Amino acid sequence: MQGQGYSLKITGSFWTVTLLILAALCGTPFATSPAHGILTGLLCIASSDSNSCPQSSPGLSAPMGTVFSVAVNIQSSDSLNAFDITVTTNSSVLMPLSIDLNDSIIPASVLWVLQDSTSSFGSIGAAQLVVTGLGFQSSAPTTGTLFRINYQVVGVASSVTLFSFESAQVLGDQGGRAVLLPENLQAASFTVHPPEPDFTIEAFPLTLHFPVGSVETSNIDVSSANGFSGPIALSTATSDTRMTAALSNSSVFLSDRSSFGISLVVSSTLSLPPGDYLVTVEASNSSVSRSVSIVVFVSDFALPYPVDLNMLIGGSGDCTACRTVPNFSTSLQIFADSIVGFSGDITLSTNISPSLKHGPSLSLSNSQFFLNQTSPSGSVHQYATTLTITATNNTPIGTYLVNVVAVSGLLSHSLVITVVISR
Repeated sequence: MQGQGYSLKITGSFWTVTLLILAALCGTPFATSPAHGILTGLLCIASSDSNSCPQSSPGLSAPMGTVFSVAVNIQSSDSLNAFDITVTTNSSVLMPLSIDLNDSIIPASVLWVLQDSTSSFGSIGAAQLVVTGLGFQSSAPTTGTLFRINYQVVGVASSVTLFSFESAQVLGDQGGRAVLLPENLQAASFTVHPPEPDFTIEAFPLTLHFPVGSVETSNIDVSSANGFSGPIALSTATSDTRMTAALSNSSVFLSDRSSFGISLVVSSTLSLPPGDYLVTVEASNSSVSRSVSIVVFVSDFALPYPVDLNMLIGGSGDCTACRTVPNFSTSLQIFADSIVGFSGDITLSTNISPSLKHGPSLSLSNSQFFLNQTSPSGSVHQYATTLTITATNNTPIGTYLVNVVAVSGLLSHSLVITVVISR
């Protein structure tokens, strides 16, 4: 039931045994009732950023689905060194997840945990912590946070529950005797409130793949959520200044349950090295900011393996270190490498320098081929064509440079082959 406190049955024997252990650890006799003259403090539930108790029982709230924390604080208490505290809630509204001992008034260096548990029994969510400070005693009056409890908000909007102290025992020392300290209790209520107005931003697709110097487009969708209405400013950022990202709109206006589609055009300069890059689109208004990131794979190709050739023409000659060419010709295979998943048609052409009368002639087995790689990972080394170089008895001896040029769209790469003609 909403708005009610719930009780767990905690046997007296458990607490008695716990206190006896605590007393033994402290090396003091144990007393079951507080002595006179001890300060009476206040044990309370408060907001997680507080280290004291509010003047009255607070009403706390958070939206459904979020993780919500509360502080279990003590105020104006006598000096203490141990406690056993159990807090219960309606677990259909707040489900206890964990206990946080950061910033506890009992230092971590001396804190010893006897029990730390969060659980649910039927509709009761319980969080229990039993600790002592070994050789520790706080200074009176003691005010601060004992621990925090983390909850998952599982109830629907307007659901209500109470934070109830099922057990709350605080131990101190008086005159060498371990005594229970008198503490007043102040609980709190919790209400699930509707989620805050918000908006979402998504990209389709989330990855782009294009050659260096090219352009690709992703669609950006901005949608209202939880009744959001208002203007939204849009901006972009890239992980490299040689890549640009442009939006078809720099701002949009959303009404409740509406959405707006925007084009994101991403391009790169020819100087951008192939690789993977990031484009971030941010959407923001005065209170909310959301972003989406697109991974961009920029690909390229290369003609590897420049070679040197020696052609011996006329006579028998002696060319141990060079390649003897029967019929005054030689052939070699040209390969192409796909870099970061490049795919596309490549056109080949050749030229030779110097260009002389009766100079060597060039021919390609094919002047066009398709280089294909489906994934940006790894690389593809693919046969492209066969280059044949032919000379005659009239070919002037000397050094020639053969340039093989490969073009795909805006991309152009070349391979230089040195050819030495000798007799």
